[in-house]
Amino acid sequence: MRGLRAAVVMAALLGPMTLPGCCCRTDPASSAVEEVAQAPAEVTLIYAASFDSGGGCHRDDHTGCDLYRAQLDLGAGEVRTSERLTSVADTAEWFPSLDPSGTLVLYEQRAARRGQIAVADLDAGTTEVLFPGRYPDFDHPGERFVYSTRDRELRVVDYTREGGF
Repeated sequence: MRGLRAAVVMAALLGPMTLPGCCCRTDPASSAVEEVAQAPAEVTLIYAASFDSGGGCHRDDHTGCDLYRAQLDLGAGEVRTSERLTSVADTAEWFPSLDPSGTLVLYEQRAARRGQIAVADLDAGTTEVLFPGRYPDFDHPGERFVYSTRDRELRVVDYTREGGF
């Protein structure tokens, strides 16, 4: 599947790395996932790509950049499911960050050279634009996230699953 190839390409570009939220590493030389400790049986990978659109997914042409979710079965070494999560015309949806519970994805939605922070609730199937900003990232406990403003200042937002943003 294309999603798995994208993960292997990312690993090849970045070199050996630890996958977020699990105890495993990718090995770009063999494109294999090796267990380092007790790794979960499945891992969710959220990534940006332009598989199903005519536009690009890079700084000079971001019109086709959508978010995808792949469920990786580490034991079998295969992709169980792969699906497109976002698709807004002429808008980049990129720089995703999955919360530790695996239910929320923060990402940048960029159109007309303006970035804004959005959140997708994977369980409810909803998305919401929160405010202007770029490059969001959850902290490990999922209680806060950080993002960059248009003025390149870092901001921290406290978050609770019950109370929201």
